[in-house]
Formats: sequence, structure tokens, C-alpha cells
Amino acid sequence: YRSLMKKPEDNLQSYWETLHHDGIAANDPLAPVCTPDESDRINRLYNFGHRLGMRDVFKRVGDLKGKKVLDVGCGRGRWSKEFAGRGAEVLGVDWSREAVYRNRQEITECTFTCMSVKELHNFKPGSFDIVNSVTVIQHVPREFHQKIFEDVHTLLVKGGRFCMLESVYNSFSPHKANHKDGSHTFYWTKDAWIGIAEKNGFKLRSLKGCLYFPLLRIYNKLAAVKKQDISTQWQNNLFILKELVTIFSFPIEVLSHVTPCRFATHGVFIFEKPE
Repeated sequence: YRSLMKKPEDNLQSYWETLHHDGIAANDPLAPVCTPDESDRINRLYNFGHRLGMRDVFKRVGDLKGKKVLDVGCGRGRWSKEFAGRGAEVLGVDWSREAVYRNRQEITECTFTCMSVKELHNFKPGSFDIVNSVTVIQHVPREFHQKIFEDVHTLLVKGGRFCMLESVYNSFSPHKANHKDGSHTFYWTKDAWIGIAEKNGFKLRSLKGCLYFPLLRIYNKLAAVKKQDISTQWQNNLFILKELVTIFSFPIEVLSHVTPCRFATHGVFIFEKPE
């Protein structure tokens, strides 16, 4: 993974193909869409946080029966299944051929096709009522972000919704919202995401914070200090401590959802294409 992550953007497809191939081989659908280098418990925590955030989407989009939904970067189809289970007609698209193949076998209530998020312009304008994207655009180099929003706006019907869960990572201080991109992650702040959407004709209808993880963020800061020159015993102790922190993070994450969005690491945006 790490060698692929250091290569140019052209190799991002190989990176995601590798993640999904290994995830399928290990019967682990969460690692490719959460944190591939972390434990199963951490991935379940991230998935739990995503689902808490997406509750707001399903509450606000109303009756989905008969609605045409495009699930962009669908991965192993966890959100495709959720939309389809509420009566929507779902098309899931993803870069990984192997993930798409497996989805076609296992999630027969949805349609899946292999496609990059940079190819959305191939759809007929006004084809969808809802476009859904969960931690997808943040993994596309930022020079493509404007075009993605433009394409999504074009393929939505008037009054259609763009539901987007992406990183707005910030430190504990609300005045330090910027941070460096990763090798395969390209972030914006909350206001910057909104700015891109509005520039391309969208109106923000709702914004909800998710993935607060206060204990895990404290642990990561402490572990970074201890990372160098520590014994094997200390490494084992840190692993045990992280597992305990993760366990206690589940109920704390539920409580965190009443705190202001500015303290969250991710935001759940619902944008609307005006009538």
C-alpha cells in the first residue's frame, strides 16, 4: 500500500484495486472504505461514525421509493444497499473492477458499473434524483474537484440532492481548520467544500458533523510522541490502549453528535440543485 500511495495520480486506480482485492481475499468489506492499515475494531468504529452521519441524510431526503440514485465510489456497496432498501433505484459506480464484480453477485437489487468519478459527464443530464458520495471526492486530486461538482450538478434533476460525506479535518481548535494533504487524500475545509458547491450552482440545505473521535484523536497525539525509540513492550501496551480507546469511542461518538460541527473531522453535506 505505502509504495503505491507515493506514486503519481495515474497509479491511484492500482491503489484502490489493490485495497479491494486484498479486502475481498480477506473477506473484509470495511478495510478498503475505512482505514486499510488499522484493526477490524477501528474500521467498525469508522463505519459506525459514517452511519451516524448518514442517518441525517436518510432523514432529510424523504421518501426514496422510485427515486433514481447514483452512488459514486460505491466500494463494496454499503450505501447502495441502504438506498435500495428504502425503495430507490440505485446505480453504483466504482473504480475497482473486482469490487464491482463482487457487488453484482451479492447485491442483486442494485446495478453496478466500473467507472471513475472523473467520468460522470458520460451520464445523460438530469438522469438522477440523488447523487451520493461518501469519502470519495477527498481521494481524487483536487484539480478535478471543480469538474466533479459541475458534472454532478448537470446529471441531477432540478430539485435533486447531492449527499456528500467528506473530510473537513481540523484540530481541537476551531481556528486551525487546515491540515496537509495525505499521499492519496486531498482535503478542503468545511467552508471551502461549500464554496466549490455554490460556485457550481448548488445551495447548501444541511450540514452535520460526524467522526468526532475525541479519545482516538488524543491517543494519536500521544502515540505520535511515543512512536520513536520505544520498546516492544511499550508497542504492545500502546496497541492494548488503542483497542480500549476504540471500545469506549463508540458510545462517546453518539454523544459527540450534539456538539458543534466545527469539532468534527468530517461533514455530511446535503446540497440541492435549485428548481
